[in-house]
Amino acid sequence: MSGEDEGECEVRFSPDGITVRVARGGTILDACNAAGIAIDAVCGGEGKCGRCRVKPTGAYLPSDRASLTREEVEAGFVLACEATVEGDLEVEIPPRSRIREHQILARSAEREVPEVSPWLSKVLVEMPEATVHDNTADLERLLRTMNNRELKMPIETLRGLPNIVREGKWKVTATISKLTPVPEIVRLESGDSRGRLLGLAVDVGTTTIVGHLVDLQTGEILVTASEYNRQVSRGEDVIARMMFSEEEGADELTMLARETVNSVIASLLKDASETTHAELTPSDIVGASVSGNT
Repeated sequence: MSGEDEGECEVRFSPDGITVRVARGGTILDACNAAGIAIDAVCGGEGKCGRCRVKPTGAYLPSDRASLTREEVEAGFVLACEATVEGDLEVEIPPRSRIREHQILARSAEREVPEVSPWLSKVLVEMPEATVHDNTADLERLLRTMNNRELKMPIETLRGLPNIVREGKWKVTATISKLTPVPEIVRLESGDSRGRLLGLAVDVGTTTIVGHLVDLQTGEILVTASEYNRQVSRGEDVIARMMFSEEEGADELTMLARETVNSVIASLLKDASETTHAELTPSDIVGASVSGNT
């Protein structure tokens, strides 16, 4: 049975060489988004900017072409946001219809911080091993050794406590957060990991998302990474995205922002691993500070 009989169509993009299957009746722009191709549709697919010109070959229903010149129409161009997929297609995307690279401001004026005071700190705890005569529960044993029974521990951290304590042979590193009125042990690691206390600073901008990986003990920015905010494919400005959101697009915008942030984090960890010659993972980031436009 063909894809068209099943209500699905195959769309192949050139020169990318990417093929996706999409529902018949959706726009070519939807197919571009499904393929992860960043096409310049800054109006959010409203057919107003006229930038998403593509050249399809196959079964499609063209737009009214109001934004196209006569020469473009004769050459077979359509607007991706208005032309619908009616069958299998091959779509050529010219360079001018793609989101192009721009200069991304990753650093601005900085002022020296006289004293670093992170809200997170690490403490090495060497606990006495449990015996038949001293069978105190692991959490109580930990707090007793730290001489602070007021500390709290979230259930997510508590679940891993028994294994981590024994993996470290009763020596663990506790990460303490001071964000709440009562400090919390938010993370436990086997052995001594006090030498690594990494934080993440993220600026979620309308156009770009910038991330810094920071040594919280010294305040030094270890590496910086940035990417276009993937929400730009649903509208260049905030108003366009608000309109997209009101049309049941809020979840999609959230997903795109998360994807971009996660991609920036992956780049930060990769670059930092190469710089420090240590294999860093997302679990090495103990805290994050995120800012963005209101």
